[in-house]
Amino acid sequence: MKAPSRKARSVVLAPMSETAAQLLHQLVQEAADAAAPAPGSIVLLPPAKLEHELQFSRDHRFVAYSADASTSVAWTKYPNSSMPQWYGTEDRRDAEGRRWVRTMWGIVDDFGTLVEVPA
Repeated sequence: MKAPSRKARSVVLAPMSETAAQLLHQLVQEAADAAAPAPGSIVLLPPAKLEHELQFSRDHRFVAYSADASTSVAWTKYPNSSMPQWYGTEDRRDAEGRRWVRTMWGIVDDFGTLVEVPA
């Protein structure tokens, strides 16, 4: 039996009136404007690719950091708990070089994955 051929298919858009095209363009522009940050807003860019480092010591630390040192994330097992609780810190720098730090809590789920617990 011969395998079916896999020819590339072109995408054909349905024809639309000039009025519909203008309305679509206006809606796309309004959505883009609504998603843009307000003037003067501070925007933290997504972190660059993080490199992982595991530290097998008494505190059971896990550390990840970006090559440009703009982001670091550290998780440490909470020592005085009957449950496998973890706490972490995220340290980032914005485009102006200002430092932003947040504290996180986490647990290990049923599949063995460390997941953040919303505060």
